[in-house]
Amino acid sequence: MNNLSMKTKSNTLLKCRLTGETRRSNEKYISTKAEANDTNPEDWADHYVTKSALLTAQAELTDAGIKPVLAQYDVDGETLDKILRFNGKSKKTLSSYKKQSPQQVQVTLPKPVTEEAATEEVA
Repeated sequence: MNNLSMKTKSNTLLKCRLTGETRRSNEKYISTKAEANDTNPEDWADHYVTKSALLTAQAELTDAGIKPVLAQYDVDGETLDKILRFNGKSKKTLSSYKKQSPQQVQVTLPKPVTEEAATEEVA
């Protein structure tokens, strides 16, 4: 008997939510990923992104903030949050990218040098 006939072929395609790229996958892989993320396979597959797209989105979130990235990819906050949680190893959420308000820092400047002090240093 042929080994190929014993294996079931899967025509499941995963489509990147951000770039539209597709890749072949199988139902077991998708089910395992969905279970690891406490969701169903359809929800996980709907929020799949490629590694390069995920890294690009994370860099854009760090640099530009949340609102420009939501507009750029035409997604809502819940969708982007699921994309971040379901893909990659970091498991960051959208709240990880909220910009914190800058803290006030008090800087003490040195006292300006007067002519008298300058002439004393030279002498």
